[in-house]
Amino acid sequence: MSDVFREVDEDLRRERLKEAWNRYGLLLLVAAILIVVAVAVFVFLDSRSQQRAEAEGDRYYAALDLLRTGDAAAAETAFAAIAADGAGGYAVWGALNAATAMAAGGDTTRAVAAFDAVAADPSINGAIRDVARIRAGMLLADTATLDEIRDRLSPLSVAGDPFRPLALEIMALTAIRVGEYDTAIGWLVTLVGDANATAEAQARAQQLFSLILSRRGLTAATEAPVTLPGPPTVDLRTGGEAAPAFGADVPGIGAPTTDLRLGPATDPALVPLTPDFGLPPTLTPGALAPGATF
Repeated sequence: MSDVFREVDEDLRRERLKEAWNRYGLLLLVAAILIVVAVAVFVFLDSRSQQRAEAEGDRYYAALDLLRTGDAAAAETAFAAIAADGAGGYAVWGALNAATAMAAGGDTTRAVAAFDAVAADPSINGAIRDVARIRAGMLLADTATLDEIRDRLSPLSVAGDPFRPLALEIMALTAIRVGEYDTAIGWLVTLVGDANATAEAQARAQQLFSLILSRRGLTAATEAPVTLPGPPTVDLRTGGEAAPAFGADVPGIGAPTTDLRLGPATDPALVPLTPDFGLPPTLTPGALAPGATF
């Protein structure tokens, strides 16, 4: 008797499965086909995206090679093209390096305008816009008025801003150049007291402070409000040894050996910005030194 019941149950299950297939079989088949097609499309698009990223990277690094070998005009053209139609983050880095190429070619006015355009674009990451502000400030440190440099960089000199040490240093350099020594000392003291300032930045502040005292004919014992670190050993641009490397001629002290901004033809140029395959970089003040990659 149990065998009869089992056969009846199996027949009922088969009938139900047949009925379900007749009702939903076509839908299940279509769904399976759609899943296969979707996976194939995803793999294709991902492969194509990877190929485009590799092509963009090749184009970007070819432009970098032009800049590093001194062909500023060709580098500017190449980076401008990347800025116009580059994929992902390459467009932003192309715009920044196009400005760097302008500076390398001696066209400081256009370079500053290009950096300002990046800094004013609200669609760009805030840290990248700050890099553009710092670069423009470096280019103007030897020619702009103190008020102009202050207006440009004071927003970056607030406590906690990662670019505060660089902003303070550039403003202090400008103040020294125009003879506003008390103002420069105030910024240098603030720089030395900044917990985020590197030892190298503090050492450069000590050297600048000593230059001010030398210019005034004073001694550190009678004028220095704080005890500052020892002499600097690192150039702001190259990361190598420097003695000194401040980018501003202080009357009566002697010309510096390097230029904070772009320097003469014998000096290293501003470092081109190098993204990691178009991904947004982690930006730090130290990343601005020549030779750094993003």
